[in-house]
Amino acid sequence: HVAGKSSTASCRPLPPCKGGALLALNQPFKGDFPDKLKLSEVTSVISIDEKFKVTCLAATCTIILKLLDLYKELASAREIFHPVNQLITNMAVDNLPDRLKKKLTLIQEEIRELPDKSGAVVRPAKPVKMLRMLEPEIEENYTPGDKKRTGNKTLLEEQKLRHKVKQERKGARKEIRKDAAFLANQKFRERREKDEERKARTKNLLGNLANQEGDYQKVQRKKKKKF
Repeated sequence: HVAGKSSTASCRPLPPCKGGALLALNQPFKGDFPDKLKLSEVTSVISIDEKFKVTCLAATCTIILKLLDLYKELASAREIFHPVNQLITNMAVDNLPDRLKKKLTLIQEEIRELPDKSGAVVRPAKPVKMLRMLEPEIEENYTPGDKKRTGNKTLLEEQKLRHKVKQERKGARKEIRKDAAFLANQKFRERREKDEERKARTKNLLGNLANQEGDYQKVQRKKKKKF
């Protein structure tokens, strides 16, 4: 991006990079240059000279060639490295040294030699798990309802006693619930009988009071007639 000769949309770097011809050579470069950058050169605040520009481009070409060698077998290798080919085509190579030009040409040739994609990339289907098949155990002289017990005699006796205690405890709980229900029903019946008896006595008492009130009214009326 920063060594191009034009600023077309296809050659602009993605945001937040702003681009610019920072590595474009202003004059032909003559002399030797390394293919690797030193850490001190990357972190230095010294102004960028022509040798640094050529070294940066050479190091970038070396990395791209290694990446091409690593990923050339991928089905999408041509699509991955296609933008690199466009950038090289847009580079200003007139002032570059011959050794660097050869590296750029080699990169373009290797990209062109990448195989075309044979078809769409399809996600491999998940293998279907087979159902676990279990072979049934066939028991001779099988009697329905009888539990088969295996093991030590003492252990079997202990299991038998535990089962018996469990059954007895279950039966005792059932009887306790039954007795509790009976007692609750009996108390309810007694309470209902007492309520009915109290209601009858109250009704009888109210009836007697009503009769007495009637007799009293008769006596009062007779007294009034005499006077």
